[in-house]
Amino acid sequence: MQRPSLIPFLVFLVSITVGFIVVWPEWKMVNELKEEKVLQEGALEDLKDTIANINELSNKYDKSEEDIDKLAIAIPSTPQIPELLIQVEELVKRNGLILGNIDFSVEGAKGEGSLRDEVGVIAINVSVEGTYSGLKNILNDIEKNIRLMDVASVGFSKIDKETGFSGYSISLNTYYSVKQ
Repeated sequence: MQRPSLIPFLVFLVSITVGFIVVWPEWKMVNELKEEKVLQEGALEDLKDTIANINELSNKYDKSEEDIDKLAIAIPSTPQIPELLIQVEELVKRNGLILGNIDFSVEGAKGEGSLRDEVGVIAINVSVEGTYSGLKNILNDIEKNIRLMDVASVGFSKIDKETGFSGYSISLNTYYSVKQ
């Protein structure tokens, strides 16, 4: 009887040993790379979400910039008395009234508080002559004017029998931003 040869057994042991020495570390590295790939894909998705959020915020900012521009017209950063004079004259003329007198009084921020120290007030006193419907129309236009104006008071005088006009005094307050 022949004895079984040890060569096949040794070849088997050597191949298992080589497998553990060479192949096993490579196998572990492939698995680690797969795990790293999954982590990187998750990070990529997070970055895509972040970019989408940034784009959304940028669009909101662009839209709000238009609103800020409108607000800057409604409550400018300076009193802008010449522009106010032109606006008031145009309102008077457009409504068929005759301008008598305009007085402006710039009052700085009033008092303390979150808004009171940030908003200055301009008091405007306007004397006009015209019809009652002209007065109603100018008050309506003041209400719709882009520059924020509050009517503080309206005074009346007798109707002139020759012209049919009454005299009116209108006291307005408008505002400007004190803080830049």
